[in-house]
Amino acid sequence: MDDLFAYARSTDPTTSHAAAASVDATALEQIVLDALYEHGQMTMEETANVMGKSINSLGPRFRPLLEKNMIYEVLNNDSTNMTRAGVSGRQRQVYWVQQDKSLWCERPPYMSKNKQIAELKEQLAEANEKLAHYGYLV
Repeated sequence: MDDLFAYARSTDPTTSHAAAASVDATALEQIVLDALYEHGQMTMEETANVMGKSINSLGPRFRPLLEKNMIYEVLNNDSTNMTRAGVSGRQRQVYWVQQDKSLWCERPPYMSKNKQIAELKEQLAEANEKLAHYGYLV
């Protein structure tokens, strides 16, 4: 799906598709960037609150910004995701703006850490099979 458009599920009614088509997604992405620049590291919920917008409007804009490397998920010193409790009490991921704009770009679709780890394990298994085939592994 193109990042310049808002989202509606294929199962949503036509009114949802019409509403999604009327949204300027690039403007919403800019709102997210402006909020993070101005207020620092925040969750989606905090970003929506400080900007006076609905999380349903701003939340979907985080993924495209992650994919463009314009924002990133903040990590703790132990490389775990930094989170804060939201209004519901559930932990929410904290985001921050990538300060080095030379890194902003289109990039392959964002992958969660678990998916990255799974892909690396698969690559390692394939490499081990090749090494075993040639007698380097016992």
